[in-house]
Amino acid sequence: MRTHTCHPRLLACLAAMAVLAPVSSAVAQSDRDLRDANQRLTTEVKQLTRELDAAKGRIQDLKRQVESLRTALAATRRSSPPRSSTPLKEEPLSIDESVPNASPRALLMALKASYDKTFTDQDQGEQGTRERTLYLKAVDKWVALANREFRMKVAWHVRVLDAQTMRGGLEVKVQAVDPKTRTELGDPFVVALQRSAARRFAQLQQGDLADVLVLKGTLYPNVMVNRQRQNVGAFDNPRFIGPYTELRLTVDASSLLPPTDEESQDGDAGNSGRSE
Repeated sequence: MRTHTCHPRLLACLAAMAVLAPVSSAVAQSDRDLRDANQRLTTEVKQLTRELDAAKGRIQDLKRQVESLRTALAATRRSSPPRSSTPLKEEPLSIDESVPNASPRALLMALKASYDKTFTDQDQGEQGTRERTLYLKAVDKWVALANREFRMKVAWHVRVLDAQTMRGGLEVKVQAVDPKTRTELGDPFVVALQRSAARRFAQLQQGDLADVLVLKGTLYPNVMVNRQRQNVGAFDNPRFIGPYTELRLTVDASSLLPPTDEESQDGDAGNSGRSE
């Protein structure tokens, strides 16, 4: 009986084919992945190209708008009258604001001058340094001194802006003005009127309240320390005096009444001297 035997070479070929078959399949899959990735990239490039073209178009539109605005602005400048070189006139005053108790504005100017004089040669230093610590201690000392030194009697002409009832009296918001010219002299502030003064003021309100009244009392500067405030800031409220200090003035009112004939004519009614 004849026995069939496989040739060794044939067996080797069959073995090689068995090994290479998966490799060929993997290569085909890789080619498909590459084609898909290439297609995706081509699509993305086309989309980005369209977006770029649109952006270029918008840029050209903006350039045309800018040029149009420049032309209009130039035409406006040519047609506008030249600005006057005349300096602004100073506000008319009949009082001497070199005196600290002449007005709220005069008080602020005097406090700023005192602060600047005190700290001219003193360095603030950086946060956490010995210089900063010494500066803040000096600020505390100056604030205590200023609150004593600038506590004064006042007789200010004021315009009443608002009045609200409070426990035991009234809170009246007033604006200090020049006795003669009615120029405003600083920021409005609130005055507390206790029972007797509030009662007299209420009686005035029942009739024809004068346009301007005279506020008499004791001025308390209420200079405060604010360690977070090194400069004026966006909103100068409360009013900034110098680094770490601000003004919150109050007046302990004794009366708020129409001016007498003498007070109406006396431009220095507010300069009543300092209280001891």
